[in-house]
Amino acid sequence: MNQEHTSNRLLSDNELRPLLEAHDIIVFTGLADKANEISVQVDYLGFDKTYRIQFTKEPPGNWTKLIPNPDYQVDTKPSQGLSKIGLVERLKSKHYRQG
Repeated sequence: MNQEHTSNRLLSDNELRPLLEAHDIIVFTGLADKANEISVQVDYLGFDKTYRIQFTKEPPGNWTKLIPNPDYQVDTKPSQGLSKIGLVERLKSKHYRQG
């Protein structure tokens, strides 16, 4: 279950990142006018697909809320791509060399 965190100020990247990584709900009280800044920060930290942002300025609320996106599925399967070593070996081979 997601924990809910409340803040009445903007959080630094170092404060926000672990909450986003934990897929927690974050509520910024009194900061509906900062919804765009918060959204840009979430995008910058790489969580734009994993989180939705909601906000209201209507009484009785004035808040911005970050909610994990239930439609986003985290890929937990191991990568089927080339390993770094395999890629280097392929690039060294004649087939991939230029000239």
